[in-house]
Amino acid sequence: MRVADVLNNIAGIYQSVELYKLALPYYKEAITIYRKEGAEEKAGFYWLNTAIIYAKIGQTKTAKKNFEKAYSLFKAKNDVYYLPEYFYHMAYFYKNSGNTQSASIMIEKGIKYSLKQAIMIESSLLNFLKLNWF
Repeated sequence: MRVADVLNNIAGIYQSVELYKLALPYYKEAITIYRKEGAEEKAGFYWLNTAIIYAKIGQTKTAKKNFEKAYSLFKAKNDVYYLPEYFYHMAYFYKNSGNTQSASIMIEKGIKYSLKQAIMIESSLLNFLKLNWF
């Protein structure tokens, strides 16, 4: 899996310096290796990153499909880190498409999800503390 992680990191570097078309083959090779090694949980990251790239290069239909795939994987495993990240990028996608209403909805969903997770974490922490203090 280390080779796939390295390929994923190289893709991320290309993406961060806006060399999007150079990033895509590295992401694709990384996901191929992850799947062969049974690390399907990495697929959500792949779909999100490629959706971001496709949105940046104007391939909005492909971007939308990849965002949907990422969301279904993040939602299925209740990914507390990447679900808010997904909502952020969807808001950005809609904003850049001129759809400010959908962008606002995505922002609200991201905030609500993050607050819900914070409340759950706080509740768990309080229960833990109660068990250890009393």
